[in-house]
Amino acid sequence: MALSKFALTLGDPCGIGPGIAARLAAEASQNVLDRLIFIGNFRNFQSKFQMLNLKQPPVWFCGKLENRSFFPKVTKERASEIVKGAEREVVVTGVKTGLSDVANHNHGTHACDEGGNCQFATGQTYAETDVENPGKGVFFFDTGENYDFFPGKICAEAGAAAVTAIEVAHRLCASGKCAGMVNGPIGKKAIRLAGSPFSGHTDMLCALSRAKLSRMAMVWENFRVVMTTLHVAWRDVPAMITLESVYETIRLAHENFCTSSNPFPKIAIAGLNPHAGEDGLFGDEEDRAIKPAIAKFRNVNPNLGGPFPADSMFTGKMRTDWDVFVTHSHDQGLIAIKALGGLDCVNVTLGLPYIRTAVGHGTAYDLAAGSDYYAGGLSAAVQCAFQMSA
Repeated sequence: MALSKFALTLGDPCGIGPGIAARLAAEASQNVLDRLIFIGNFRNFQSKFQMLNLKQPPVWFCGKLENRSFFPKVTKERASEIVKGAEREVVVTGVKTGLSDVANHNHGTHACDEGGNCQFATGQTYAETDVENPGKGVFFFDTGENYDFFPGKICAEAGAAAVTAIEVAHRLCASGKCAGMVNGPIGKKAIRLAGSPFSGHTDMLCALSRAKLSRMAMVWENFRVVMTTLHVAWRDVPAMITLESVYETIRLAHENFCTSSNPFPKIAIAGLNPHAGEDGLFGDEEDRAIKPAIAKFRNVNPNLGGPFPADSMFTGKMRTDWDVFVTHSHDQGLIAIKALGGLDCVNVTLGLPYIRTAVGHGTAYDLAAGSDYYAGGLSAAVQCAFQMSA
């Protein structure tokens, strides 16, 4: 049985995303590369091999958007369509080579055009029967922007390119060609300059997939944290802590991290306030929302605990005793895991109709012109996606 494939977006072409993807392509095993479809601007991706002194593997094109200098231009009307969940039809109509074959290809056969030919990065076309053992190589979907992306530059063109790759990846996932996606880092300012109404991958993918709700999780090895709220001002968090919102966070944590061998994972839930509220002395969110949500979900999974004081919830013993942690704000959940896992943390979106993982770090524009690119976080995101599909 063929293993499922994943779309890997390169991220902002002016950040470190294309460089860490190039390093992954040069250093990963062929078993890993066979399951990935790299998506982004090929010319930008190709330049990183020379920049980082890496050997470029052969590239098999499985699709290319029509050559455009700025595609898509994210207009207000387009943003409105995305919010409503509309999908871009041109992602399919602009493809030069057939996407229908991608999901069925194993190593030794490649994404082919309608005549059964393999398209290589050199521009030459080889008959599939002539390439019995081509060696290491990567599948690539070229978004085709005719623009010179300069490392470290925050610009609308890079934001639009990042959005294009995400939409292509979504279409591959929604059509069943890929089981999910792995995302390189994008710049929030760049996508806003391009006209996107979204703050990042998560809300964009929720709109595209019409997901009713989602939660962000951060994973490092066996340490997993899920958050009820995310990119909102701290002053807005207490009003967002309701029985329903906490219950849904616990539900998504349970559904995504239960396994056949561990159907009832042990989930530790944090309080919002100091000392988990100290019996109402420091706020009422624990009594009003968090405790009732825990009691309600115990009908599904009895292995729940809390609310625990957040300042002592992530000790070594707690991380050994509990499978998943639920917190209620961005910093409450991420400080501990990022302090321990650093660049190897993996961002996971829960609630989408397909698997989605991403690096846990940003675009690092200040490092983009250098050569010290660490691809361990991207490799961890790929492995996490593979594990979630197993």
